[in-house]
Formats: sequence, C-alpha cells, structure tokens
Amino acid sequence: MQETTSWQEKHKEEINILFECINKKHSITREDIVSKSRKKELVMARRLFMNVLFEILESKDKDMTQSEISVRITRDRAPFVHHRKGHLNDYGRYKSYKKEYDDFKQDFESLCQIKN
Repeated sequence: MQETTSWQEKHKEEINILFECINKKHSITREDIVSKSRKKELVMARRLFMNVLFEILESKDKDMTQSEISVRITRDRAPFVHHRKGHLNDYGRYKSYKKEYDDFKQDFESLCQIKN
C-alpha cells in the first residue's frame, strides 16, 4: 500500500525558503511569524507569508486547503481568510503594496529555483 505524503511534507523545502525570505526582508524570525503578536510589522509579514504560500503552492498542489496553510503558522482558518481578503483588496488598490508583494514573491521564486 502506498503511503500518502502530507501537504506540508511535500513542500517543506519551499516553506523553509519562504521563512528565510521573510527573515531577510523583515528581520522577522519563524517564531515571530507563528507568535500571537499583533504588532503591525508581524501582521504584514504574516500576510506576505500566507499569501505567497497560498498562491505559489496552490498552483502546484490543488489538494492544498486554506486550513492547511493556517495550521502551518498556528492559526485558525478565519485569520487566513481575513488576510487573503485584505491582500486582494490592497493588491488591487495600492501600488506600493502591489510592488512590495510582487518583489517579495519574485525573490521567493528565485530562491526556490536556485535551491532546486
């Protein structure tokens, strides 16, 4: 019988690279991202993390759910949905947010290609 691999196990390297990118860009550690803190800089870093993770890996793994992303950073699904809506709204409205997000996503994709 074939063992199934969890979503997180299949994408462990990409998730670790994403944590590295967050650390480089915002000087925020993995522990900060998963903490319960509501400091503005941590909330924005979490938003970047969750949305990049969702967008990049959703295209690779259609079985991934929003709940699985939320679990990765010790959150319920509701905050993920809130961050996703906020991201989509800000991405369409604010050029500075769109540029920051696109640059971060591009850095992440570049690192993934280098390490693969």
